[in-house]
Amino acid sequence: MKKILTLLLLFPITLSYSQAGMLDNSFNPGPTVYGSTAFYANTALLQSDGKIIIGGYFNSFNGVTKNKILRLNTDGSIDLSFNIGTGFDSEQYYDVYSIAIQTDGKIIVAGSFSKYNGSNVKGIIRLNSDGTIDNTFNFQADFYRGGLYSRKIYTVVIQDDGKIVLGGDFTSYTLPGSSTQIYCNYILRLNPDGSIDNTFSTGTGFNKSVRKLVKQSDGKIIAGGGFELFNNVWTPTLVRLNSDGTRDTNFQIWDGFSNNTPDDGEVYDIDLLPDSSMYISGYFTHFDNTSCGKIVRLLPNGNRDWSYNLENSLTMNYAYSDFTTVESNGKIVVCNSGNYNGNYIWNVFRLNPDGTFDTTFNSGNGFNDRPRFSILQPDGKLIFFGPFTTYNGTAIKYIARIYGDPPQLITNHSNQNNYLLFPNPCNSILHFQLPNDSIAEKIFIYDLSGKTLYEKSNIGNSLNIENFSEGIYFIKIYSGNDVFQTKFIKN
Repeated sequence: MKKILTLLLLFPITLSYSQAGMLDNSFNPGPTVYGSTAFYANTALLQSDGKIIIGGYFNSFNGVTKNKILRLNTDGSIDLSFNIGTGFDSEQYYDVYSIAIQTDGKIIVAGSFSKYNGSNVKGIIRLNSDGTIDNTFNFQADFYRGGLYSRKIYTVVIQDDGKIVLGGDFTSYTLPGSSTQIYCNYILRLNPDGSIDNTFSTGTGFNKSVRKLVKQSDGKIIAGGGFELFNNVWTPTLVRLNSDGTRDTNFQIWDGFSNNTPDDGEVYDIDLLPDSSMYISGYFTHFDNTSCGKIVRLLPNGNRDWSYNLENSLTMNYAYSDFTTVESNGKIVVCNSGNYNGNYIWNVFRLNPDGTFDTTFNSGNGFNDRPRFSILQPDGKLIFFGPFTTYNGTAIKYIARIYGDPPQLITNHSNQNNYLLFPNPCNSILHFQLPNDSIAEKIFIYDLSGKTLYEKSNIGNSLNIENFSEGIYFIKIYSGNDVFQTKFIKN
């Protein structure tokens, strides 16, 4: 509990903040970081206690052997209590691509690996919160692509019922003791115990790889990648699925994202907004045969939002990874280089919500090499990962934390003093006292990374949180025209 209360002090609602774009020197991952034989992260997530889990292609961290996965403390130092043993395969091409954290704190890790701490695994594994193998998760299938073994799982989402949806570069799988290939075509759903869920109705699946899956608060799943077809229906590079795997026909993409021809674009990143609109970024120059920048905002039905348009004086280079992060105020942090009004942009910049260049984000000379991606802390700071070795002239290797804008946690309310959340900290039943004895019409609960963990309508004035792991969470409560948002601690 002492550690959790300390973390709460790290993320206060009212913050004394340095200018956005400045390096946070209190975050010190050390001088060596990933060592000489490996150099990049593919994915990272914040735990509810603020610790950072990183997966990718690396073999060590500041002299400590850490094959493909590690956990950092909130100050950037290595967390030696995360017991991965020998970790994943040390060889190249056996990468970790995706990490997802369950509400109970267990960790789903997916990629192209075949071993973890000496045990044979099949590209996906579930770990306990201390890094040891969760033996209640038993995935035994072998993935194939083009007649060859392939375990490239690029993306994972966990549904509200605990089922796990995988997307990647695989077309079929075989079960233990059988050589018969069962086709799933780049998407598959598992039951919470790791067995394959045959009720997921994706039909013939996709015709090319899936690079990104994102779950909406209503349970629907948006899939992005380089495909043109889903279940033999033309829906290039982007599609929305119902929670059962069928296509959501209310989400209409006509010609999708492309470059010179309709089938050469690819979606890499999807950032959902609270109103169910979304930012899409990746390798493309057109959307629905109309010129666009590298970032496009779509309405909830899949149509382009023309109120967002990158200004003509800004140009960006092509992107090949998850390179956008949306802050709580709607501003977009971009890991990319380019030009603005004839001046070179050094590998990181920020856009206003309308697509104009944000001159208040002062990155100076920025990174000396383009970061692969960033993640957002609840206090508004951003952690960047990539092959850089300096930021604005300061030596910082592969991981850096930069100031963003402080979050605006309390919004759209007129009776703030009449809202009460208790007990806090809480280990079982969380109660809400609302103005005029009103009922919580809808609530959302988020983890420290901003990921929606729970959504429910008409819950009354209490909520059982016994199944949540120990840590800090944000809760947003809707009642009439008012919205109340604050933190609570699960102990």
